Amino acid sequence: MSKSVYFREENESDTGKLEKILAATGAEVDEISKYRRLFIKEISTGLRFLIDTGANVSGLPIRKIEKSKMKQNSNLYAANGTSIPSYGERTMVLNIGLRRPFKCNFVIAEVTRPILGADFLHKHQLTVDIHGRRLIDKKTELSVVGYVTPTSEHSINTVSNKQPYHDLLAKYPDITRPTLKLCHSLGEPLSHPYASLAAE
Repeated sequence: MSKSVYFREENESDTGKLEKILAATGAEVDEISKYRRLFIKEISTGLRFLIDTGANVSGLPIRKIEKSKMKQNSNLYAANGTSIPSYGERTMVLNIGLRRPFKCNFVIAEVTRPILGADFLHKHQLTVDIHGRRLIDKKTELSVVGYVTPTSEHSINTVSNKQPYHDLLAKYPDITRPTLKLCHSLGEPLSHPYASLAAE
């Protein structure tokens, strides 16, 4: 059972002091505090990444020069259901100070800042410690200190929370993520000469 937290607000009136009590449930308190997010600096580029456990994909902001050359191929969705245009993917190898490289597949989209989502954290066994302002590598037990700050950035997802089966699709983001696969074969390509059809 969630506990209630009470905020006391006092007002003066003609008849004296009126005390007004505002109650907020534990869920509402979580709603207020969840906007405090962890940011980590990528060493080689100097980019500051938002660590977002609520995003099921990682995202990079599209630059103006890229937008003029790239075509929109799909949409991402913010937590409030708003559609976010996306323009393909980019792979980067990140140095975030944990003594090993981290490969990440980003969706290029109209987001305001670089985002490392749950897909990246799960793949590399990383956990977030908001209280300690740390990103922890469970594989090596090393950690890197970032900074925590309030932000109104919405989490990005490959499916809208207004769609049917949202929870199931969000659990498997690769289903809704556009993918291009290249198949490499060894040796010479196979061929076969055409054969004439026998005359009837």
